Amino acid sequence: MTTDTEARPAPAMREPGDDSPDDVDPLRGLPRHKLPAEPEAECALVSDVLCGFAEALPDALRIVTPADFHTDNLARAWAAIADLHARGEPVDGVTVGIELRRRGEYDRTLADLIASMDAPSSGAIVAYAERVARAARLRRLAEHAAMIARMALRHDADPAAVAERFLRARDEDATRAGAASAKRSKQLAVPLSRFLEKCAERIEYLAPPFLLRGTFVLVVGPPKAAKTWFVAYLAVSVAADGARVVFVEEEGRAADLRDRILPHVAPGEPRDSLAIVFREGIRLDDPACVARLVAECSGAALVILDPFALLHRGDENEAAEMGPVLGAVQTIIRETGATVVLVHHTRKGDTWDGGRGSGASGDVRGSGAIVAAADSVILVQGVPDAQRVPGEVRFRVRNPSTRNAEPFAPRTAAIKVVRGGGLAWIADDSASEPEGIEALLGRVLAALPTDPAAPTTRDLMVTAIGGRRESVLKAIKAGIERGDIREATGKRRGLYRALQTELPVPGTDGNRRTSGAASVPGSDRFPPGSESMGTDEGAVVPAPVPASPPWGAEPGTGTPDSPDAHFPLPADPPAALPAEVNP
Repeated sequence: MTTDTEARPAPAMREPGDDSPDDVDPLRGLPRHKLPAEPEAECALVSDVLCGFAEALPDALRIVTPADFHTDNLARAWAAIADLHARGEPVDGVTVGIELRRRGEYDRTLADLIASMDAPSSGAIVAYAERVARAARLRRLAEHAAMIARMALRHDADPAAVAERFLRARDEDATRAGAASAKRSKQLAVPLSRFLEKCAERIEYLAPPFLLRGTFVLVVGPPKAAKTWFVAYLAVSVAADGARVVFVEEEGRAADLRDRILPHVAPGEPRDSLAIVFREGIRLDDPACVARLVAECSGAALVILDPFALLHRGDENEAAEMGPVLGAVQTIIRETGATVVLVHHTRKGDTWDGGRGSGASGDVRGSGAIVAAADSVILVQGVPDAQRVPGEVRFRVRNPSTRNAEPFAPRTAAIKVVRGGGLAWIADDSASEPEGIEALLGRVLAALPTDPAAPTTRDLMVTAIGGRRESVLKAIKAGIERGDIREATGKRRGLYRALQTELPVPGTDGNRRTSGAASVPGSDRFPPGSESMGTDEGAVVPAPVPASPPWGAEPGTGTPDSPDAHFPLPADPPAALPAEVNP
């Protein structure tokens, strides 16, 4: 039996076929109690915070992370303290206990919390944090040293690989130490001249026109809309210029990700500057995990996180729970200088159908804080069935929200699903200027029934008119406010058009006329069944015609002048519709 002062026997040489996983436990064989640690300082640090000495807590949080604690339960308590502080909530014994109970970690941390409360409190939080951080650094160095020693003692050891591992350990330690030192000595306020010196003279793109350097980009779209295909294209494009890219994928199979990347990589043309983190359980609401990810992304120009739903354990609809998650994204940007692309879903609604609607930032699922935190939002949508081509993946991208530059023009991508097939941008007829509310209201009025006993719903009007759901609902709201559209009450609720409604004169966007029937926008003729009647002023007013929508008509069977030809409504109302959305 050896004592603490006796030399430790050298590890035995590894024999061929010994595949013990050194990377799983590089400190295997080293007694845990002999590793550098400051258990008394850890207890005192947590104790001071729980007892209300929280004035210096921001400084302590810059020095120590949960990963720096040697005692696991105190690390959990420190993670709860960090999250409470990030959310701007009070930090004391009561609030920390409530937070731990919410996380389901209260019972297993209780004993160590009680022990920490027995530690003497002096309020020297920063001093304790410095001691904890120093011990954590020594433990990490011991881990690196043990790993290097085991690599060197293998019978088939490669000196170059051992040296590379040593240099990587040295660089990682230097990076951590430099970042920690900068946090402690950072001056909060700087003169304007120094601030301007740090600013770039112009906006610098990483992948024009989609990505700016050092920004937070949110890529959103309905499920199966080719979001991962698009971000894989961005990743390979940036890596092709020699920049380092880290692609964090927490969903699907490895083969699925491979198939999305290889169309952009020609045979014999590796992209080793693109690194993949595949289903490693990355969580943005875990400070220890974020610290590990920041270290992994050192030197990266682009970091892709896919999908958002699997990168946290919080409630997306709660801004308070999304705060630490979005703060982690900003931490990655601040510590690495990389552009971060976060892949997320839209709500079920107009953009759920990839062939309809143009979407907006408000379609993003979850709290509005998610969109508010992003510098740019890129919407990815599928294309209609008529535009699909066998052997290709096609999708549309547009830029509904950005704070850094002009939004890029909508465009459609076509990816050939073979290795090296590449991506081509094709003409996008749907990228034209959006229709004005006045013109859209004219189309809505033309399609509405006038019989209060047979009203229609907002959802059916969106289906009939086409285009963005949000715009159609705005047009309906404008019509209701003017009195042109009325809402039926009673058993059959819905919308109908007032009998004496001014419809836009065809071919104009503001001149209106009184009519009891629907004219057809985009045509200078009237629906069948109306008769032109001259007036003293020379205006043309059609006689009334039946105004109920042609539900019984077969789609596409109307005459060239009939409303059904211009506004194809379904032959039967859809069996299942999304919940009605009131404007």
